[in-house]
Amino acid sequence: MCFVAVCNGSTLHVSYNNLSRPYDTLDQAAIEAVQDSYARSNHYEFGGVLVFNKKTHKYYYQIPSTDLSIDSVSVNHDVKFTDPDLIVVSEFHTHTCFPYTHYPTGFSPNDVFNYMVLGEVGYMGNFCNGIVQKWDPTDLRFLEELDGAGPYGVDRQTVYWGDPVGKIRLNKTPDIQESILDIPFNLLEDIR
Repeated sequence: MCFVAVCNGSTLHVSYNNLSRPYDTLDQAAIEAVQDSYARSNHYEFGGVLVFNKKTHKYYYQIPSTDLSIDSVSVNHDVKFTDPDLIVVSEFHTHTCFPYTHYPTGFSPNDVFNYMVLGEVGYMGNFCNGIVQKWDPTDLRFLEELDGAGPYGVDRQTVYWGDPVGKIRLNKTPDIQESILDIPFNLLEDIR
């Protein structure tokens, strides 16, 4: 996870062409963003910002983007909108089903650190089980997880758990299973 506040990325100019249809709640927008990401590919992590319209009180998600990586994605928070009523209020990202590279069911220390710095709720969609979780830096239950060992209390070795807010429909074989099935049979003999 790479946020512009930490990574100094370039400014992204966004219009309604880059946004989803409107949703009534932030959770709904996040769940649909994860579903949209999964429909694009379950092989790479995707992410984007979640946006609020101050005039209509509706939420949108940025059309998901990927860095073509199985265990990271950059999310640019330095967004300039064509409509001044739009503001970034959160972000979403996904975790692929590659448990040997990261822990797909929890938020990484880097995720939590960035949510603390930005003061924004973060959403993570798990492509192994379809669960979408939320981590809120203003919720005392989440802050109790922080042990004070690192910046903002974030321990760089801890996986953090969020609140499940929904579940997406899964209809593809998870990558880890596909990877196992793709092992040539002569290699399986060597493993035994």
